[in-house]
Parts: sequence; C-alpha cells; structure tokens
Amino acid sequence: MPDVDGVRLCFQTLSLAMGIDRKCAGLLAPQGLSEGRFVLLQLLDASTYGLAPNTLAEQAGVTRGTVSGLLDGLEREELIERNADSNDRRALRVQLTDKGRRVAKTTFEQYGLWTASLYGNLSALERKQLTGLLGKVARKLEDAGS
Repeated sequence: MPDVDGVRLCFQTLSLAMGIDRKCAGLLAPQGLSEGRFVLLQLLDASTYGLAPNTLAEQAGVTRGTVSGLLDGLEREELIERNADSNDRRALRVQLTDKGRRVAKTTFEQYGLWTASLYGNLSALERKQLTGLLGKVARKLEDAGS
C-alpha cells in the first residue's frame, strides 16, 4: 500500500516550489533577468575582484556552457564585462559594470522584501524547524540517488 500522506506531501511540496518559481520569475522579468542570470549577479556582487567563468559555473552549480550563455546575455545587456585576469592574461575575470551593480542592488532589494513577506508569518522557531525538516528531506533525496 502506498504512503498516501507521503504522496500528498510530495505533491504539496512540488506545488509550493512551482509557485515560488513562478513568482520569482515574475519578479526578475522586469529587470530582464532569468533565475540563472540572477544567481550570477548575486555571485559577482559578492566578489570584490570578479570571478573566473569556471568558478561561476562551480558556485552556481551549472555547466561551463550554461554559464557562458548566461554571461553572453548579461554582457549584451551591459551588466557584466569580461576582462583578462591581471595575474594570468590567458584567463578571464568577470565583473559587474556600474549598471550591473545598480540592477543587482534593485533586484536584491525587491527579492529580499518578497522572500521576507513569504516567510513573514513564520516565527523564528518555525523557520528553524522548517529549515531542519527541509534539510532532512533533502538528505534523504541525496541518499536515495546514491
């Protein structure tokens, strides 16, 4: 007999994730950003001297090819620039432009306000419990994939 409660919980989790994904895409679209571009802007904004494309791919959890395509789009929008690394002229260093920093700041503020409102009805204890429970499910998922 299948675990009906488990199936129901899985569908509820999937539905929540899809709703968050849709809302996130709607928040990013006015800035011309996808979730992938948003992640790269976050990573670059946190970096003082910029990052190499392969480092961006590793930190974003995507392939180098995917990062290359995302960077092409960000470069066309003049949000980033690729420069030769001062320590190794064969390597590239990706940095935000002034426009990129402005877009990142605006987008992060909007995203931060939205996420705060999303979880705003949870107490600190409930947030901690949710974090623990989601981590527990994620670990089980990882174990099942091994």
